[in-house]
Parts: sequence; structure tokens; C-alpha cells
Amino acid sequence: MSGGVAWITGGIVGAVRMPDPEDLNTLLFTLSPIRAVYTELVPWVLGQRISPAAVGKLHYQRGVCEGLVMGRGIRLVRVEPKIWQQEFRLGTRNAAGSYGAWKRKLKTEATRRFPHLKVALDTADALLILEYARSHEAAILAGDAIGTGIPENEPLSPKPATSGSR
Repeated sequence: MSGGVAWITGGIVGAVRMPDPEDLNTLLFTLSPIRAVYTELVPWVLGQRISPAAVGKLHYQRGVCEGLVMGRGIRLVRVEPKIWQQEFRLGTRNAAGSYGAWKRKLKTEATRRFPHLKVALDTADALLILEYARSHEAAILAGDAIGTGIPENEPLSPKPATSGSR
């Protein structure tokens, strides 16, 4: 799986690379009780450079994550990439020049907002989605939340694990 998971519990923010389903289920249990999970609503059509197999894997991954969340009775909030990204006023992906440049820009913003964490490309979106959730929901401000960031337009080929901080 690719992407990342970020959370806040007891006022402490953490983030890790997206774990496999069994480990994600354990993480959800460990962080319980969870008031809400915010996740990126990945577009159904991802562009010409992305293979249909990669799109299928991405949506399979999203379905597994959402199934684990809903199966635990946790409120799920889906947010479109352009909506949560506008929150940070970083411009647009097209203006960044390339997909990689845009992802690096998001990582830089996540690092600025969470200087105590080791932010990776895998966890940057999740941390920013978590920040979006905190700024948009009063109930989250008073409690605990978890955010997942599944990168848009990214093939889901296996990657070496990247370090994230809890």
C-alpha cells in the first residue's frame, strides 16, 4: 500500500507510511476511540500516464481502508484533493510544473507545520489532511482524529518503507 496515515491523540500528532490492512486494523484499535477518519476522495479517472491496473489497485486500497473504518463504526469523511489542498494556499498542481514538484511542495508545507516529525512523501498528504480536518470540524478540535492520505495519480508499485514518526 502507498500513502500514509496521520493522527492526533492526547494532543500528540503522529504519522506512518500506510500499513498493510492487518496493521491498519491494529492501529485503529490502538488509537481507539476515534471520532472521525478523513480520507482523500481519489478521482475515478487519474490521467493518461496511469495504467488501469494502477487505478484498480488504488481504489481497492481505498475500499479496504474505508471498510476497516466503517466496520469499526467510525465516522468517515471523504474530501476531494483540490478541496483540502486549497486550505493551504500553495497554488495548484499544474502551476507547480510536475506531479513530483507538487508532492515536494506538499511535503515542505507538512514539514513546516509539523517540524517535530520526520515527514516523508508518503505521510505528507496524510498530515495535511489531518490539519484540514482539525481546522474544519469543531468536534475534532476537542477530541481525537485520524487522517489517511492515499496519493492521487500515483501507481501503487511496491516501495521501500519510509520512516515516519509516531
